[in-house]
Parts: sequence; structure tokens; C-alpha cells
Amino acid sequence: MQELTWDPPAPGPWTQDSAHNPVSQTPIMQELYPAGFNKGFTETFAAFGMLLDRLAMGVVNGFTYHQPQPFDMPGPDGPKDPAWVGEEFGRRAATADRAMTDRIWRDVMRRWDDELKPAAQVRHVELGSVDLGALDNDQLRAHVAACCAHVSEMVYQHHRFNCHALIPVGDVLLRTAAWAHRPPESMFGLFDGHSPVSSVSPPEMQAALEALRRNPAAIELLGSDRKASEVLAELREQVPEVDDYVT
Repeated sequence: MQELTWDPPAPGPWTQDSAHNPVSQTPIMQELYPAGFNKGFTETFAAFGMLLDRLAMGVVNGFTYHQPQPFDMPGPDGPKDPAWVGEEFGRRAATADRAMTDRIWRDVMRRWDDELKPAAQVRHVELGSVDLGALDNDQLRAHVAACCAHVSEMVYQHHRFNCHALIPVGDVLLRTAAWAHRPPESMFGLFDGHSPVSSVSPPEMQAALEALRRNPAAIELLGSDRKASEVLAELREQVPEVDDYVT
């Protein structure tokens, strides 16, 4: 039996991501996730002039690890040139100033709502609607490859907008805490339930939820101890809005 080793993905300290991935990931996710994650974080940090190049992801024995990588992190040839570090620091500071002054997240979030999210949803449905039983081996292989490519692209798309979604919220928290002379943590209540996108009932689910609330039989079924798969199958038959949402 081969001895299990825990070698880091690359030099330096790494932290296991027990919050998102407390257990070992499947081999396909180990292959698909890191590239989009690293590319997305590199892009979002660059847009705001962060002094980090990326929050890198690596995989060890199926477990995901992260490493914050500063822009002046020594490379294979050793430390960066001090003159370059100084110039790059100034460039990034100017980028950060422009990002906050121009509120660059506004156009990005509009593009997400109006263009990118709808396009992604259309692609989700296209891939999920394929009749797998009707495919021959070559077609099935091509479909699996298309699904893998889509997953990788969605990982990238998710993380490329991290700073656009988080930095404005953090800025509000810090400014409000300064005005109120209270710890920033005490201000999180300001956002509680404000965004339907991040709640447990996004807009796309509302029609199904309202239909369920009007249907006593459906509510009784949801409270039963039957298998989840059986409950969902029956709900899809009884409540068209649920079937539309799942589809």
C-alpha cells in the first residue's frame, strides 16, 4: 500500500479550505475547479489594484488549499527587483483609487444581471436538456467535455467578480462603523435579507414558492418523511411552477 504524503502544492504556507470543502473532492472537481478559481481571482484582484496577485488554489489528496500570493512574491529566480516593486506598488495604488472613484462595480454588476447571468442560465438549460440515452459513445463523450468546459467557465465567472461584489460592501461597513463609532461586525445587520440574490429564495424561485404556499397538499407532502426524490417528483407533477423551476 502506497504511503500517503501531504506535500504542499507549491512552496510557502497553504491553508486547507475547511469552510467550503471540508471533505475530499471528487477527481473531476479536483481537475476542473482550480484553473477557473485562480484565473478569476487574478482578474478580480487586478481590477482593484490589490497588492495580492491571487488567492491561489491547490489540491492535496483531494483536499483544497489556498495561498494568498502577494504581487512581490519571490519567484524561481529569487526576490523581485526593488525598483520594480516600488513602481508596481504605485501603479496598483492608482488603479485602486480609480476603481473606488469610478465605482467600477456598478457597470460590472449591471452586465452580470443583464447579460452574463441570463446567458449562463440558457446554457445550463441547454446542457441539462440533452437526452443522454439518445447519444452514442462519441456524442456522449462530446457532451461530457462540453459540460466540463462549462463548469470550468462558470467557476471562473463566479470568482472574477468577487471584488466587485465584496469590496463595496466592505467599504460601506467600514465607513458606517467609523461614523457610528461601533465595530464593523455590528453593522452586518444592515444587509440582512437585503439582497434576494444571496438569500435562500432567489427571484427565480418565487413563483414556485408562492404556488407551494397556496397548495395545502404540497405543504403536507413537504412535511412528510418520504424520500426527498419521491417528494420532488410528486411536487413536480402536482405543482407546474415547481416543475418549471427545476427544469
